[in-house]
Amino acid sequence: MLIEMAKTHSGAIHKISHELFQEDGEQTRRMAATILVNAFVFQETLAGGSGELAKIASLEELRSSGKLNKNSVLKEWESILTINYYPNF
Repeated sequence: MLIEMAKTHSGAIHKISHELFQEDGEQTRRMAATILVNAFVFQETLAGGSGELAKIASLEELRSSGKLNKNSVLKEWESILTINYYPNF
């Protein structure tokens, strides 16, 4: 997906590379994909849990409500970080 994205959104690929302190390339894109997968798995694990985690929406809940976009994912992560959960990766 990142290869396809690079064709139309080269600025995004540049920003990803910059944030990872890497040159763009296959390894950098794999690293970025791994970080994203880790974050989404972590969110899925927390979503709907007990206490404050009950407010965290899963990706499927965001998708089914038509709100699976950058802003909605970032909003969920602001909530996750407020509860003081941080992914390990």
